[in-house]
Amino acid sequence: MTMISPPTILALSLLTNPVQGPSEPALPEVLKSWSLQTLTIPQDLPANFEFAVVLGEQTVFVSLHKVTQRSDDFKVLVDEGTGDLVEVAAPAIRTYRGSIAGDPA
Repeated sequence: MTMISPPTILALSLLTNPVQGPSEPALPEVLKSWSLQTLTIPQDLPANFEFAVVLGEQTVFVSLHKVTQRSDDFKVLVDEGTGDLVEVAAPAIRTYRGSIAGDPA
């Protein structure tokens, strides 16, 4: 495991209004409380993993599993400047879905 700091994982899950434009309040104004945390997540892309997050005074574990948003006929096409689109290998799936471990909601 490698330590990286992607605080957007928490911010995206906690925002009440994920679209923030010029008239929208800044993140600290939207949330009642928040903290910036360094998450320990795997560098590779495992099928499942958990990491700890402190929410208030409680440490909880977020349990994630890999999911794809790609259709069965998903392709990556690259325009190499010749006027033709060339199919290239799709990158690994990097999307996950999950919940707080032990929370039935």
